[in-house]
Amino acid sequence: MVELIFSELKERLSWCPPATQNEIEQAEHALGFPLPLILKKIYAEIGNGSPDVHSGFIGVPNQSTIEKHERLISIVADTWNITHWQAASRVAHYAFDIVAHYKRTREESYWEFGKIPIEGDGNSYDYVDCLTPNGQVYMFDHTWGESFADASAKIADSLEEYFYDCLFDNHKKRQAAVTLKFDTLYGTNEPLLSNPNLEL
Repeated sequence: MVELIFSELKERLSWCPPATQNEIEQAEHALGFPLPLILKKIYAEIGNGSPDVHSGFIGVPNQSTIEKHERLISIVADTWNITHWQAASRVAHYAFDIVAHYKRTREESYWEFGKIPIEGDGNSYDYVDCLTPNGQVYMFDHTWGESFADASAKIADSLEEYFYDCLFDNHKKRQAAVTLKFDTLYGTNEPLLSNPNLEL
């Protein structure tokens, strides 16, 4: 199953160059806990996240994440006709790697230990609980509640299941989980999310 998932991920998504083993180990040291094996294999064998500066799969800190940051600064500078320094100050809150993203969200909100965002668009995120044996995956949306648990919905029991749902099952597990969350919050069974973040 993992080989099939990896083959499809390579085929369907654009990727930054793979991370080195040392870069992955440094990320784990900075986080304070190990990453799930399948996630480390993706970073090392497929690519270190998406090259998209606005959304997509998030990698470990390395040169590619620095380059993504610089690209966004250039885009903002050109769009607003401002200096590089002014643009850099405007995008300082963006985090292009899982370590910076995790540390920022831990400082600014009620984000819980051991849970790293792996994909998102700035409004909602898919995150993996690195403290669970198989890497359970949840969707987080701050508009759902004022606690981390209230703002989250489990969408897969493992990273393997998460990617399979995205690649081969038309996001059925995600849609079911989000529909249940919406029903719990608002008393309706209408789906909250029609366009999932990870476009596969």
